[in-house]
Amino acid sequence: MKWVLKWLFAILYHPIMWVLMLIAFIMPFMIYGDVKRIWNYEVPTDNFNAVLLAFIGLWLFLALRNPFLGRLYRRIPVLLPAMQMAFYTSVGLSLAIALLNGWADDGSYSKSLAAGLAAGAFVAVRLLMSLLFWKNPVMPQAASGRGGEGRD
Repeated sequence: MKWVLKWLFAILYHPIMWVLMLIAFIMPFMIYGDVKRIWNYEVPTDNFNAVLLAFIGLWLFLALRNPFLGRLYRRIPVLLPAMQMAFYTSVGLSLAIALLNGWADDGSYSKSLAAGLAAGAFVAVRLLMSLLFWKNPVMPQAASGRGGEGRD
């Protein structure tokens, strides 16, 4: 009975995962459009991207914590680092939107300070991502000794 529930969950999980992977790779371009729109028109936008990023983050967490659900990432080893890079880039741009919205909505700080804070937030997230990949370099799982091609 337990394996039936596991497979039913996997049948529901994997189609959603494919859609979220596609969205995660397109999302930095969509968020950049929002940043550009805030900058050009000086009008705040909604930051629904944060909700979608939380959902993508949950899905990535489930794939990393459960070997059964993370099968695709072990089959295609470059997919997980690519997803992480797209996710962290989107997080940085979403922080930039939040800071630019503070300027465009309230006028709580100047435009140049808002631009500096937004750029600083994006650079900080990128530096943290660089630190993550420096501490945990991307390597094939067969070479790292943590898995192999025939283990699934």
